[in-house]
Amino acid sequence: MNSPLHHLSSSDVICDPFPHVAVSNPLNSHADYAILRDSFPEIPARNTPNTTSRLLVHQWLKMPANQRSQYAAWDAMRIICTGKKFFRDAVQIFKPFIDQWYGVRLRKKLLRMSVGLRRVPSQPGDVLGDFIFVTNNPAAKSGVPIRGAHIDNATELFACLSYFADEEESENGGDLILHGMRKNRTPKFGKKMKGRSVSENQLDPERVKIYPYKSNLFVMFLNTPQSVHSVTARNPAAPIRQYVNASAQLKKPLFPIRSKDS
Repeated sequence: MNSPLHHLSSSDVICDPFPHVAVSNPLNSHADYAILRDSFPEIPARNTPNTTSRLLVHQWLKMPANQRSQYAAWDAMRIICTGKKFFRDAVQIFKPFIDQWYGVRLRKKLLRMSVGLRRVPSQPGDVLGDFIFVTNNPAAKSGVPIRGAHIDNATELFACLSYFADEEESENGGDLILHGMRKNRTPKFGKKMKGRSVSENQLDPERVKIYPYKSNLFVMFLNTPQSVHSVTARNPAAPIRQYVNASAQLKKPLFPIRSKDS
């Protein structure tokens, strides 16, 4: 099975509103994708509208071996997306943008770091890979966003989103929106926002990139102080939205969270 990054380079990076790549059929194999889609793990979920359920990598590894053997393709993909080669490939893809945001020195240091698994003490590392299965239940009524505009944790270097929508999925919402900031400023946060949610008046409505929730789409972005993104409302009658979130987490924050009072 191919890595989603196997054919990507810095020339594939879209700069605006912040560095990211978006690829259809990233595995270069519809057959491999179909196997993954059709064996997407069942995640215990609350029967409540507009809720998100997750199966984290450390929970996955605690699954009994005979149960996990049913998901051999997913185990292979998990190993690929949390491995050292995947991490180094991502750093190389984002090379000029890591240099721009965080400096050449850090980028070279990243390439020397060991890679482990998040929340798995038996697999430590300077960088901790994460691999999370996620499902979103539709809202009870239309117009309720799955996730408002926000930035990810400042310890995250990059995030990869792989969507596993039904083939017939069409215009049901749950789309990923990448937001630009007004005057290219870094967002500020109120004390109650804990450095995550970004108010709408800070966003530039002219700098928006939308990626529909659809089958076999892969989006990866570099986490920066301006990597603001959201997920649109979903049709209440739509199927459950399912995807995988793979990321690389560092031990120290890459950037500070700015208060509105600073």
